[in-house]
Amino acid sequence: MVLVYGNQIKYRIKREKKTIKWFDPSKGYGFLERSKGGYLFIHFASVPEMDRKFFKENTRVSYVFSHGSKRPQSNQIKVI
Repeated sequence: MVLVYGNQIKYRIKREKKTIKWFDPSKGYGFLERSKGGYLFIHFASVPEMDRKFFKENTRVSYVFSHGSKRPQSNQIKVI
């Protein structure tokens, strides 16, 4: 969805909410299960530093779906 205000264009990104299925902090990555089926890759680089200490299995997060170079992945992850 694109919203136009004057000369500025703002994009409203639809965020999905799910629970982390598996995450290994020593390796820095994990997966969450989508309601549409399949898994999404999670990497520590997509998580803000202040949320990293709360990042573990069964934590509820919101994210933006994107297509990575190898597989679908989640970006802009935030703990809710």
